[in-house]
Amino acid sequence: MQIAIKGLLFGPNVKELEEYPATMGITDEEKREYAKRKWRSFGAVGKLHNVVKYIRGSPQRREGYSIISEELQRTAQKKLKVPVMDNDTRWGSVMDMVEYALENRIHLEMYCRDIDELEEDRLTEQDWIDLNAVNIINLI
Repeated sequence: MQIAIKGLLFGPNVKELEEYPATMGITDEEKREYAKRKWRSFGAVGKLHNVVKYIRGSPQRREGYSIISEELQRTAQKKLKVPVMDNDTRWGSVMDMVEYALENRIHLEMYCRDIDELEEDRLTEQDWIDLNAVNIINLI
């Protein structure tokens, strides 16, 4: 079922998401920007992927995510985990990422709101509705 959902979300060319057309003289930064644009083209799930990849991109960002969410953790009386990242080898990882995001929406929104690099990937109210719909599809 998970493979079918991933196929439904991303279509047959999902492998192309992390590839950059072979071109000499392209910097690593340009490759990263290209990958972010391609992921973003998949809507809410793609934007969420970019946000999670950014947070998990360095120990400092993971720590920043934890620090920003510290007060909310105390209020909720639960330990906040680092966001779950989707990957090609774990079939259910996209759904795990979506489920994590829905459970930790406030934490993710607080983290993203002041980070300029995430401006284009900030999830809108419609994105959250779309992620909820994706999650419901998974529960069926």
